Amino acid sequence: MRDEQDVFLTRLFSEQDQVLPNVDFLKQLVGRMEREQRKQRAYSIVVVFAILVLGAIAAPWVAQMTSILVDLLAAATNAIEAVFASPIAWLAGGALAFAFLPVVYLWRTWQD
Repeated sequence: MRDEQDVFLTRLFSEQDQVLPNVDFLKQLVGRMEREQRKQRAYSIVVVFAILVLGAIAAPWVAQMTSILVDLLAAATNAIEAVFASPIAWLAGGALAFAFLPVVYLWRTWQD
């Protein structure tokens, strides 16, 4: 259970200048709460509409950037395939892996 008071209801109670009969007070309170709910619903609709409009405006840019990234990925894949097709690249990669083995060995012995 929350110990905090509802801010909206507290504000509504503090705005009352005079004591009203229960029925009148409740009618006024319910009316204000319904107006507040309608206002929040309108704000939500405006925000959703703004998001949709901005999404429609940004969609061509996003599609263009995606196309560029796909082209770059295809070019990188072709470049990597060319590197793996070269025997010198395999020799250099093997030499690097062999040279890295002492580092791995020292790291493992230091960990234990």
